[in-house]
Amino acid sequence: EEFETFVKQELKLRLNKKQTKAIFKEEITRLYIKHLDLCYNPGEAAQFDWGTLQLTIGGTKKRVCIAVFSFPYSNYRFFYPTTSMTNEGFLEAFQAFIHHIGAIPPVLIIDNMRIAVQYDSGKRILTSLFRQLEQHYRMKIKPCTPHQPQQKGNVENAVRTIKTHLDIIQTYNSDKHLAHHIKQFNKERNALPHHEKND
Repeated sequence: EEFETFVKQELKLRLNKKQTKAIFKEEITRLYIKHLDLCYNPGEAAQFDWGTLQLTIGGTKKRVCIAVFSFPYSNYRFFYPTTSMTNEGFLEAFQAFIHHIGAIPPVLIIDNMRIAVQYDSGKRILTSLFRQLEQHYRMKIKPCTPHQPQQKGNVENAVRTIKTHLDIIQTYNSDKHLAHHIKQFNKERNALPHHEKND
């Protein structure tokens, strides 16, 4: 109500209730995006998302889940195939990621996946697993605002990249063959010069 009064009195705008709510929602989103800090220093924050697609592996069509991590500043990416988007699948991928980079990212930005976010009296909170991850690794896990994918746009783009690449071939001899192919693509992709820095 205070915000509505401010809009009507201070800005002297004649807005209907729907328009006022739209402005209010935009302002809340803007403040939350500011809280997420969309521009980062090197290694300051990593983003995570899943990508899924159908591939033929060993003559059988399978649904493959790709865990994708990326660093917004450098555009460095890490792709890891898993069998499911479960607690176990995430933990396996996360362990592989931190082993690969040899460090723990201070901040991990995620979406509102079920394994990470739950609701308590209408308030979003981290699940027990992700609270334990925060405590164990002394990191901060930040879920994005629902339906605001631009808050982790770097990893969203990385998901599209790996899905497009894997979809070109589609057929792999085995899970091991797929994992090797992804690892090789990951290495080649990260060796490319960065066209611009997010600074």
